[in-house]
Amino acid sequence: MVRREVSSGGLVVNQAGEVLVVRDRHGRWALPKGHREPGEDLAATARREVQEETGVEAVAVRVLGRHRYPLPERPGVDKLVVLFVMRMSGGSLGPVHEVQDAAFVSWPEAKRLFVTGGYPGYAEMLQGWLDRRLPEGLSWAATKSAASPGGGDRTNGRVDRI
Repeated sequence: MVRREVSSGGLVVNQAGEVLVVRDRHGRWALPKGHREPGEDLAATARREVQEETGVEAVAVRVLGRHRYPLPERPGVDKLVVLFVMRMSGGSLGPVHEVQDAAFVSWPEAKRLFVTGGYPGYAEMLQGWLDRRLPEGLSWAATKSAASPGGGDRTNGRVDRI
């Protein structure tokens, strides 16, 4: 029987339209993400993981995409990662935890980092998702108000059911 492991994270955009990237514990460039805790919805996981890894506070704007893959080092485990487009709402880059480095960079620079020092196919997958989910471009996420009146995230569709 295959066991599913769930993680969530985000493509965080600041007011300048730059995206937050991290060099993970394996030394590869990626977006901040991490494991969902019991009882936590996926948007809350993304917020918490971004803050824990980088010091940046962010709110989910919409689902960017879902990626499922097996974990070769753990036979029988199927990994599901849900990524959100997120808008920076506070905090600042601080001492990083759980990652080697974190930075805000332009989207072209992020793609370059993902291609030269990231996971195979990662940049292309993200660009494909962006083309379908955010035709307005990343500057939209930087300036659009994403917080609902109640202070929570506003996302398109139910993302807590996987």
